[in-house]
Formats: sequence, structure tokens, C-alpha cells
Amino acid sequence: ATLGEEALRAPRRILVPRIVLPDGRLQDSAQAEPASAATALAALMPPAALPRVLAQRIEPWRGEVPGAAAWGLGACLVAGAETLRRLGPFDEGIFMFGEDLDLGLRARDADIGIEHRPDARVFHGRAHSTHRAYGGEPFELLAERRRDVVEKRRGRARRRADDVIQALTFANRIALKTLLRRGTERERAQLRGLRAARKR
Repeated sequence: ATLGEEALRAPRRILVPRIVLPDGRLQDSAQAEPASAATALAALMPPAALPRVLAQRIEPWRGEVPGAAAWGLGACLVAGAETLRRLGPFDEGIFMFGEDLDLGLRARDADIGIEHRPDARVFHGRAHSTHRAYGGEPFELLAERRRDVVEKRRGRARRRADDVIQALTFANRIALKTLLRRGTERERAQLRGLRAARKR
């Protein structure tokens, strides 16, 4: 059965396929709840270095079997029309970036499950249109929208905790990649974007 057919048979679910980038790497299409134990652990220890079962709980997109997630990237979400109508589906006040996180958190609050489905694959040209519009990935805008959504749906305390976890994640990845003599440009840009968003 296709994901669409499955979504129609189980209306209280949103399905998230595995997303493959042009270079063959996997995109982090299925995510954990912001400011959760899972994201805190991922900030301290790269999930790729953990046992597969634990890594999948921390970062659902790494899973080889279907598993629960808190939200899925808006690049591809599969659900029945009635499910999406119940949810809105997207908040019109959030234009690009953050609307998928908002939808996922609202779905969880409405007891609608988010399920990562690695058996279905979608190929995605990452940030294809936004690269042209913003001259690259707009990390400050991404951080700003995430902060807005987390505070709106989970409260100010959770947003502050998520800020700390995000900053720690980027800083630790920079340190680890530096030790491995790998490029850190993206993580440094993410950290700068978060710091700028926090000053607003």
C-alpha cells in the first residue's frame, strides 16, 4: 500500500517518509519534541555514536523501522484530508520555516500521531528555492521561527530550555568536527543565527 492509502485507513496519523538529499545523505525529516530529554541527550552526545535503537528514539529520522516522532519536515507529510482539515492545516501567520513544527506540535496535542516511515523515500533538493531567495540557508530566520513556535505551543520556559539545548548542540558539533578536522561552517552559521535571534 502507498503512504496515501495508509493515511486514509488510519486517519489519526501523519506519515513522514525518509527524505534523501541530492548527495545521498538523509535529511532529518522526523524530529523529537523540542526541549525534551531526547534533544538534550542529542546535544551532549552525537546520536550517530549511540546504539541504533537509542539513536532512533533521539532522532527518529535515523530509524530503519517505522517509529514515532514529534514532528516532521514540511518537505513531505502524508495525511488524510480530514486529518489536515482538523488541524488547520498550517498556521497562516507562519510563512515559511516553523509551520511544520507548529503543525506537529498541534497534532500531538490533538492526539494525532506522527510516524516516520523509512520504507518510503522522497528525494528532496534541500533549500532549493530558499537558497535563491535568501542567498543561502536563513539560519537566523529559522531560529526565530522555531523560538516563536516553541513559545506559542509549549510556553516561555520550554522555549528558553530549547534555546540552551540548540546552542549546546551547535557548539558541541563544532568542537567534535574541529577535532575530526571536518568543516564547521554550517554549525557556526546556525549558532550565529540563534544568537542573533535571541537578541531580537
